[in-house]
Amino acid sequence: MLVFFLLHGVGVSVVNALSSHLKMIIYKDGSVYEQEFREGIPPTELKVIGEFALIYF
Repeated sequence: MLVFFLLHGVGVSVVNALSSHLKMIIYKDGSVYEQEFREGIPPTELKVIGEFALIYF
């Protein structure tokens, strides 16, 4: 099942605690990061998977 959440702080901590698998995509400071958790434990390091640019109108 694929579910998208826009969470931060306490919200994502609760989802992580209750999930068997959590995959996060983080957009911060012009970079795109990916982090996975399995039963609350990250099996791999946080990794940069791309870049993005904000466009203001």
